[in-house]
Amino acid sequence: MSKVICVLGINGLAWQELILFTCPDCKLKQASEAEMGDFPQASATVKIDNERVRVTEWSFEPGQATGHHRHELDYIVVPLTTGRLKIIDNSGAESDAQLERGEPYFRYAGVEHNVINDDSKLNAFIELELK
Repeated sequence: MSKVICVLGINGLAWQELILFTCPDCKLKQASEAEMGDFPQASATVKIDNERVRVTEWSFEPGQATGHHRHELDYIVVPLTTGRLKIIDNSGAESDAQLERGEPYFRYAGVEHNVINDDSKLNAFIELELK
């Protein structure tokens, strides 16, 4: 594996430097300005990345977003907080996702969306991607 530096954020908003470890199926990239829309970048910290799983901690201050992305792997989300996130799918349809601290949920690969914290407080979760 090789070490790379991934800088998240756009236009000087919410810049965070992360050290990531690449693997053959990793699809990590910086979100483009078009993918982010008018939202600053949420914080993503890769905790584990090996041949079987990738574990990322996501932290969203109010108004922060992931940027539009496609999940290439099946994944599990374990909320660290109770709160609300707005989801905008690839067709532009909006929905609300209610997070319940400690209550995990599973999604199959292929999901495309932008996740935005439109709550009034910080929201966070652990994402476990299954390789």
